Amino acid sequence: MYTRRAVSAALAVLALGAASTSLAHAQQPLKIRMGYVQLPGHLGPILFQDNPNLRAVMKHYGKSYTVDPIRFRGTTPQIQAFAAGEIDIGTQSPTSFALAIQNARLPVKVVADTFYDNGKTHWTSPFMVLKDSGIKKIEDIKGKRVASNAIGSASDTAMRRMLNKHGLNDKDFNTIETAFGNMPAMLFQKKVDMIVVLPQFMRLIDKSKVDTLFNIRESVGAQQTIMWIARQDVLTKNRAAMVDFWEDYIRALRWVLDPKNHDKAIEAVMQFTKQSKESVDYAFTEGDYYRSPDARPDVPGIKRGIDQAVEAGVLKAPLKDLDSYIDLSLIEEAKKRIDGDKASSLR
Repeated sequence: MYTRRAVSAALAVLALGAASTSLAHAQQPLKIRMGYVQLPGHLGPILFQDNPNLRAVMKHYGKSYTVDPIRFRGTTPQIQAFAAGEIDIGTQSPTSFALAIQNARLPVKVVADTFYDNGKTHWTSPFMVLKDSGIKKIEDIKGKRVASNAIGSASDTAMRRMLNKHGLNDKDFNTIETAFGNMPAMLFQKKVDMIVVLPQFMRLIDKSKVDTLFNIRESVGAQQTIMWIARQDVLTKNRAAMVDFWEDYIRALRWVLDPKNHDKAIEAVMQFTKQSKESVDYAFTEGDYYRSPDARPDVPGIKRGIDQAVEAGVLKAPLKDLDSYIDLSLIEEAKKRIDGDKASSLR
């Protein structure tokens, strides 16, 4: 028979155990589900992998947060994942971001740069055709098949804008959606007539057999190409952990951008992507996309990208009150932790 004292003691033990479990749960690192498309361009998953050189420059990984990268074919497919609550942060072009706000009504904010075209240096992707295709000028694309990774992506919008400037609307050509990595083979097998080429796939191109019709910079000029966006509820509920995340992101970003770390940075790219050194050695050089060392996006470039998508007919209307959908306070706080009031030397 149980005494009152024994029962009270047992209840106290149970309560203590429940409290301990609750405390342990509360102290678990935030799992940040990260959407991305192509590597090393979108970069995030590479920075947060289990690599000793990268983890050495991070202060908070595994303590206040962890990262779970999730790959998508393009930026627009991430919109559905955001809507379903399946990712917390992801990569978006200005066009797909506007679609996320206007069509999906998503509660998301631009929070950081992924990469952008500064209009002067670094990589800009070419749109290529076969020399024997009979396509000698942009107007010759009429009635042809063009490859796109996803309608509304950065490269897709740039392509449509250039074709539109030359009198071609969507009904004047056929769009074949496929992964970037498939495009070179599809061009040489004559399954499509024009492709866009990312830097990691240039090695698959026999330059003696192709012509470049135009490139993204010629189509849209300087603009924010890809940016990180995040769900507002995640930012609000987990601000401290998210600032920790961006502090580590900026530290790791600067480490890979530093020329003295190039060989080790390329090893990190190879570790995650399983690609050869020949395929990725361009990364973090002027043959790669430009990245802000402070992860600061080109806000006027976002607006230009959205306005150009409207001109090209990809968007029905510009995004009103754009500034209300941008929150750079997290990267600003993270940068201040790192630099104080100093500017980064990696420009």
